[in-house]
Amino acid sequence: MTSTTAEPKNVTATAGTAAPTTTVLFSAGAAQNVSWVASPNSVVADGNSKSTLTLIVRDAQNNAVPGVGVTFSEASADSILSATSGTTDAAGSVSVTLAATVAESKTPKATLTTTGTQYSTTVVFVPGPVSGLVSTLVASPNTVTADGTSATSLVFDAQDAFGNVVPGATVSVTVTGAGYTLGSASGTTDSGGAFTTTLVSTVAESKTVTLVANGVNFTVVVNFVPGSAAAAHSTLVASPNQLVADGSQASTLTLTVRDEQNNVVTNLSTTFASTGTAAMLTPTTGTAVPTDANGQAQSTLRSTYAESKIVTVSFGGATLQVPVTFVAGSPNSMYSSLLANPNVQT
Repeated sequence: MTSTTAEPKNVTATAGTAAPTTTVLFSAGAAQNVSWVASPNSVVADGNSKSTLTLIVRDAQNNAVPGVGVTFSEASADSILSATSGTTDAAGSVSVTLAATVAESKTPKATLTTTGTQYSTTVVFVPGPVSGLVSTLVASPNTVTADGTSATSLVFDAQDAFGNVVPGATVSVTVTGAGYTLGSASGTTDSGGAFTTTLVSTVAESKTVTLVANGVNFTVVVNFVPGSAAAAHSTLVASPNQLVADGSQASTLTLTVRDEQNNVVTNLSTTFASTGTAAMLTPTTGTAVPTDANGQAQSTLRSTYAESKIVTVSFGGATLQVPVTFVAGSPNSMYSSLLANPNVQT
């Protein structure tokens, strides 16, 4: 008696009125048909999500082979197997789970202890969601001249909680302030998890850049500073520009320094000088006067000598001039005289 199905079979022999029965147990043969399957075969690399690896052992007649010892392995250091060995059950099956924290393809192996035969399958571990703690947004440089040409490079590196790069993340960028231009205001991270754009501005101010990646916000501050002083955009005003040369009345000289984009230039050293006689500048001629938060520097001019004087201010390699006219005051008897010529008459 033969069979291709592993199972108990009852055999009955009939002789006259006798019909004795016996049982013949057909068991599975040696392992021949083995499957090693991962489900699912794509898993998030978060250390918790798992793929179930199932080994099914059958003989040449496709009968389940129970009691087969199996060892499990996966070479990556971050791989987490629920067990390293097992034995097939009555259905010829044994299962183990695999988790990991590194996004990559992994090749778990199952080895039959009876024959040493090894079987392998592939599980693809993919990155998790963008992490607000691990991902970075960097502006380089973070201080830029506000000339409409000099640019900062904004580089976003998308990573999940375990430092795996996140490609294909949807990105949008917004900026506070005025006068700026973004190279690109939206896009997706590349295969390395990176998104890069540029930012220029003609307005000197601190701007806050906000990048949103898959719903997670990131910010960085970029400081746009004034360019070099431009005489054509700067002003020098004398108020008043005509006054009495009495040594008391003063003209206030106000310099406002701006760059080519009309941004005020702060903390710039300036010096005032004046032509003419008895010119009294405060601060004195040649004393450095820094521009304030409004880009302004001031001096005052007095004189006791009536004439037109030219005030020159030097700043950042440039100069500006303004005339100030000092005129005579009211007649003073102490300094006036009356002469008769001739002073003798017949």
